[in-house]
Amino acid sequence: MSRSSDGSGFSRPLRVDVLETGGRSFEWQATEQERIDLAAFLGLERLDGLIVKGRAEPGIKAAIHLTAEYVADVVQTCVVTLEPVAARVTDTVEREFTLRSDVAAVRQEVDVEPGAEDPPDLVEGGEIDIGAVVIEALALAIDPYPRKPGAVLEYQPENPPDPGPFAALAKLKNRL
Repeated sequence: MSRSSDGSGFSRPLRVDVLETGGRSFEWQATEQERIDLAAFLGLERLDGLIVKGRAEPGIKAAIHLTAEYVADVVQTCVVTLEPVAARVTDTVEREFTLRSDVAAVRQEVDVEPGAEDPPDLVEGGEIDIGAVVIEALALAIDPYPRKPGAVLEYQPENPPDPGPFAALAKLKNRL
């Protein structure tokens, strides 16, 4: 495994500059050390499993169409009780890539409109780092505020807040 440029330590490069016309399938799961590194990178208590499978094939609008499905078993800390919360995160990621070196010119020509398709990403060095693509999607899919089922935040201040100088006037307002 090579080190990922995003700092996660999880890299799965796929050579696409010589991609066959029928495409190429891939399937793998993260090793124990990769799961430890990814848990630290993503701010998880643990990452109990990560399985990825997918396909890279010649695309219609871009040079490469990547589809990757992942299943991740994550353990996070409950924001209320601070106890572990286990969850299964699954998603399918689809991305378009181009081998064209003039992608900067293509990006400048694209008008940014809500809901419009993103321009294809540039393939650098003849390979796509599928690991980085999956970790980016996983980071966005993880619940930022995990709660254990039934956990409720009950907050009672020790000292009630000072009603302020206008509290007496507020009572008079109802009499008018």
